Amino acid sequence: MPRLNNFTRVHGFVAGGLLAAFMALVLFCCLMNWRAIGHDLPLVLRATLATVTGPFDGTIARPGDGAAWVAALWCLPACASLLVLAALCQVVPLPFRRGAFAFRIGTWAIGLFVWFAGAVPSLLNAID
Repeated sequence: MPRLNNFTRVHGFVAGGLLAAFMALVLFCCLMNWRAIGHDLPLVLRATLATVTGPFDGTIARPGDGAAWVAALWCLPACASLLVLAALCQVVPLPFRRGAFAFRIGTWAIGLFVWFAGAVPSLLNAID
């Protein structure tokens, strides 16, 4: 009987590595705009920790900003569709066995990369 779940420890390492890299990028973006955000340390911490939410990073950093919601909703279809596609590739049985693990890891990395990358334009829109 085939396994329904193909998530491995490598998937966790890929997710953790990409999350750490994008959290560092968001922190760098916030610190580069330190004067523009008014030396607001809680905003920097919220934005850095909210990187996991992808395109909703800007709306979590600045909850009352309508433009941040527009940016999040603009980025959401592309980011979410690739993340869902990456998750489906982990669950759906593939018609080939040779190279299946590499294909699954590749789609997982691309899906997470696009999801976390959605945090950057959302946050930059909320900061400006």
